[in-house]
Amino acid sequence: MKFAAAFTKLLGHEGGYSNNPADPGGETNWGVTRRVAEANGFHGDMRAFTQDDAMAIYDRLYWMKVSADDLPAAVRFDVFDAAVNSGVGQATKWLQRALGVSDDGVIGRQTLEAAKAADELDFKKFLEQNKIDLARMDLDNTKSAREMQTVTKSSTPAVLSYVITGGFFGILGYMLSDAYVSSEPLLVMLGSLGTAWVAVVNFWFGSSNGSQAKDVLLANAPPPK
Repeated sequence: MKFAAAFTKLLGHEGGYSNNPADPGGETNWGVTRRVAEANGFHGDMRAFTQDDAMAIYDRLYWMKVSADDLPAAVRFDVFDAAVNSGVGQATKWLQRALGVSDDGVIGRQTLEAAKAADELDFKKFLEQNKIDLARMDLDNTKSAREMQTVTKSSTPAVLSYVITGGFFGILGYMLSDAYVSSEPLLVMLGSLGTAWVAVVNFWFGSSNGSQAKDVLLANAPPPK
């Protein structure tokens, strides 16, 4: 798998503009936060952040940093995905632990040689650890956002929640009324607000069923090394 294909596969769960109040990263587009975008030279509206802009960052900061082109095809995407979600150093350490080499967090000749010589089954340990820690990270992100709001007493999450909830149910009520005239932009807006409203519910009222499944996974998993 080459970089372009890996990027496209990753965007199956990373793509699209988001400004989720439950996400400490703030504004995000194509999986890139405003902070990362600005650190790499982008200073415009994040809604105008393009796929090409994102690809250049993903390639330079993640794909190239883990030497993905030199890794076996069986693990190339998973290392890249882990690097994006948990950092290059952590992803590299997971891979190194799976290979049984020194986990210094740097992919060098020893790691590459071990990866090329390994059987595909040797990557099972890496894949399992990756799944566990990404689930832990998703839970911790929402938990941290709630804790931050509690400590700072910020009104921003509450204001955003009221706006999103009011907008969602306001449009829904209009669409169910006799005055409704079919409008594609309105349908798109309703879909976006619906997604945001689910995030609002999860932020204020805790884990969804999916997150509860992650809770079980984490409860039975060893602590991360």
